[in-house]
This record gives sequence, C-alpha cells and structure tokens, in this order.
Amino acid sequence: MKTYIPERKEYSSYLDLPKRQYFGDTKKYPKPDGLRNTCGWFEVREMPGLGVYAVAEPYHEQNGCFYVVLGDEKALVFDTGLGIYDPRPLVEELAGGRELILVNSHFHFDHTGGNHFFGLTAHIHADELVRHVASNGLHTEVISEQVRDEAFPMGVPEGFDQGAYGTEAFVFEDVAEGQIFDLGGRQLEVIFAPGHSPDGIVLIDEANDLVLAGDTFYLGALYGQFASEEFGYSDMEAYRVTMHRLAARVNDETKVLCCHNEFMADGAKIKQAAELFDQILDGRVSGGEREDGGLSYGEEGEVLQVFGDGFSVMYV
Repeated sequence: MKTYIPERKEYSSYLDLPKRQYFGDTKKYPKPDGLRNTCGWFEVREMPGLGVYAVAEPYHEQNGCFYVVLGDEKALVFDTGLGIYDPRPLVEELAGGRELILVNSHFHFDHTGGNHFFGLTAHIHADELVRHVASNGLHTEVISEQVRDEAFPMGVPEGFDQGAYGTEAFVFEDVAEGQIFDLGGRQLEVIFAPGHSPDGIVLIDEANDLVLAGDTFYLGALYGQFASEEFGYSDMEAYRVTMHRLAARVNDETKVLCCHNEFMADGAKIKQAAELFDQILDGRVSGGEREDGGLSYGEEGEVLQVFGDGFSVMYV
C-alpha cells in the first residue's frame, strides 16, 4: 500500500492553510442570480451539476458554510450556520418550495446557531451533552469569545448584539447509523463520525459520489483537541477510526463538501488524512507547537500540530 508522506514545508501556521476565495471562485462555483434573502451576510455558491448550494458566512473568522441539497420532492439543509442572521428565508428561496429536512453534522455553535429559526425538528446524533445544549441553548463566556470584535474582519454586523450571542434551544430527534434521508430521487446515508466531537456525522450520497463532511474533514486545521462543555470532548483514536471508515467508502475523485474554508476537497484527501492520523497515533510523526496561540477550548496541555498537504491535525 502506498504510504502518505505529509507535506510540512509549505505551511508554518494553520493560518497559512487554504481559505475560501469567496468572491474569486465564480467560474468554479457560480453565484446564483437574483437572490432576495441573503441579508448582505450570506454568500451563496452553486456546486455545479450536483443539485447542491453552499451558503457561506464570509464575514466571520470561522470561514464556515452550510449546504442545501435538492431532491425531486424535498431539500435537506445540512447545518444552519452561526445564527447571526435568520437563514430560513434564503434556504426556502433556494429550496424552491420543496419540503425541508434539517440535519446537523454536530452540535457546535457555528453549525446549529440558526436551527431555532426554522421551527423544524433537527436530526442530530444526540448524546447527553447534545441533548442538554439542544434543550437549553448555550450562552457562556466561551461562546461570546467567538463573536468578539476581532472575529469580524469586515466589522461587526449591523444590529448584532455581541453580548447576547449564544445558541438557542431547538427541537431535535436522534439519528441512527445507516439512516437514509430520502429526498425523492436522491438518498443520503448517515455515517457516525466521532473524533472532532463525539456526536459527529457525515452524509453520503452514493449515487452522486458525494460526501457531506461537516467538520470531520476540510482543507484547514482539523481540531482534535476539544475538552469542554461548550465543544465536547475530542477523541483522536475515534477520529482515526472515522477517517479509515470514510476512506473505505470513497475513491480518489469523490466530491467531499466541507463546512469550512474551500467548499470542496476530493476523496484522496480523506485517505491522506487517515494515514496522517495513523502516523501521529503510532508515533511515526510528532507535532510542533501551534504558533498562533488561538482560543482555548478547554484542552489541558500544549496543543500540537502536524501538517498534511493542505490540511493539518491539532491535538494534545
């Protein structure tokens, strides 16, 4: 088997890793014309030929996005963003009258912040912590740090109350491993993907050779160091198993839709990530100290970082 050798020379900090070119990728990811409900906050890009829209929030440092997947009869909303503005009118516009199904990749604030606007049952992998957060919302100092002035490179959004920010309670239903969401002419399968957080899931659209990856994989720093009530508890061994399970389900050309930074990676990157987790956990490579410092997510000890080609892994 070919061994993946991580490329570490190109990047000196996670900040050097690829970021999304929000306004420069129109040829690759066209911007739909005439949308009425972007609020001046959301940026929409079409994933060509896939029947999928990416809804990005480019004015926050998380560099995040969520997805609207179209079937013949229904549209699946995969995450809902930060909740700074109400995404529902835009999602309904993109869905074109289709019934909506709401699914969360995991419970983190930048993926469930808009849930409460929809008035729908959110399908999520509901462990004890997720049930608590979904039932009560999450308003803590750790979450408020995520909307400090510096988090908005283009300035704090007009009318946004930073001091009141948090996630609101939402109605939820537990998903099952292997569960199928049938959109009419299109099916998406739930795969449990613990590691980044215990409740992580990905969705696989086998017929279209497509993976909706959430935070399990993206081109950037993969966080495996969380240890707090606000973000849950990462598990590097579980993360390794998840990456290998996904590697077994993809080919090198599989389209992997990511919730941070670049919209799309390919399946070859999943296989590279699985090998990099092996190298870290088997002691064949060792991480260097994360240079930027970053925010604290409850971890105890030095946060280490190992670079792959276009992504890295953070761990303690």
